[in-house]
Amino acid sequence: MLPRASIKEFLYEEGQRMSAEPERIIGVDDPVVYHLALALLPSFARAGERNELFIEQVMLALLTHVQDRFASTPVPACTGKGLAPWQLRRAKELIAGHLSEGVSVARLAEECGLSRSYFTKAFKCSTGVSPHEWLMRMRVDRAKELMLGSDEPLSQIGVACGFSDQPHFSRIFLRLAGASPSTWRRVKRQRADAAL
Repeated sequence: MLPRASIKEFLYEEGQRMSAEPERIIGVDDPVVYHLALALLPSFARAGERNELFIEQVMLALLTHVQDRFASTPVPACTGKGLAPWQLRRAKELIAGHLSEGVSVARLAEECGLSRSYFTKAFKCSTGVSPHEWLMRMRVDRAKELMLGSDEPLSQIGVACGFSDQPHFSRIFLRLAGASPSTWRRVKRQRADAAL
């Protein structure tokens, strides 16, 4: 259960209030809440892979859903308005500067002068992906640079780029690059050798 204070703080940031007291929504069977909670379980089961930015974004999604369903006014869908150029640049700089440890949505939003939920929506409108996904992509890009520029073991490269361990690194890399880190490195090196 979300703390009442968290719900009220989130709605206050959005200029809204609850249309029903939280006690009246306890026990409501809501498949969205159920599935968002399921999405969080692996983060808590594997503490080493716990990504605070991902957890924060799922919690924001949960709060946004509660807002959509129980707040006094509905939340408008993305209108196509993204971040101002300076805000997008600042957010990207912060994410890039904190690849290994990550940066919270709250910090990104604060630096851009926005609420957390508005920032998340505007960031996605500007980039097409969530801040968490942007962070994962930047980590993979950095890992690619390190794999091509050094002979460091993949496990060390993964940790240096902010992945908790080799399986976490391999899973994200495979999803974003279409190949495992070892296969990607081998193919790139073979192509470079063939070009010589």
